[in-house]
Amino acid sequence: MARILIVDDELSMRHVLTSNLRQDQHQIWEAGGVKEACRALLVNTFDVVFADQKMSDGEGLAVLAVAHETDAAISMVLLMARATIELAVESMRQGAFGFLTKPFRPDVVRATARRAAEHTQLLRENVLLKHAMVRLGGPLKFMDRVLRCTRYGTKSRASRPRTPRCSSPAKQGPEKSWWRGLSIGIVCVPANLSCR
Repeated sequence: MARILIVDDELSMRHVLTSNLRQDQHQIWEAGGVKEACRALLVNTFDVVFADQKMSDGEGLAVLAVAHETDAAISMVLLMARATIELAVESMRQGAFGFLTKPFRPDVVRATARRAAEHTQLLRENVLLKHAMVRLGGPLKFMDRVLRCTRYGTKSRASRPRTPRCSSPAKQGPEKSWWRGLSIGIVCVPANLSCR
C-alpha cells in the first residue's frame, strides 16, 4: 500500500485513476493543478506522484521539480496525451520514474504504481544503509562488522552456525527479519551491531 498523489486538472481523469489505484488499497490524494500539488507535497509524504504533463496552471515537470526538492526518493509518473521522444527523454533526464500515454489501461496504471512504489522504497532503504555505514565508520568497517556478526563459529564449534546477537530477542535467528528498517540478506542488523 503506497501513498499516491494524483495531479490533473480534469476531475474525471482524477476519478478514473483514483478508482483504479484504490483496488490495490493505496492511499490516494488528489490535486487539481500544479499549485495545489506543490502545497500537498510540502505538507504530506508521498511514495508516488501521477501528474498530467499539460495542465491549465502549468506542467507536470514543474511538479516533478518540487517533488524531488521535498523528497528525492519520490517516484513520479507523467501522464501525457501524446508522448513525444523529446518529452520522454526530458522527463527521464529530470528524474521521472516513467510516463503513461492517455488513454491508459487500468492494469498498466496499477502495475506502474506498484513498480514506482517499490522503486521509492528501495531508494529510501538505500539512504538508510548509507547512513548506517557512515555512522559505523565507512563501508569497509560496516561490512567487516556485518561479516563478524554473521560468520560461523571457530573450528571447535564448526558444526553449529553462530547466531548474531540482536538487542531484541524476537528478532534473532536466520529468518528474514526487518529491524529498524535495515536488512542484509537473511540476517537482522541491529543499529549498534553489538555482536560478540
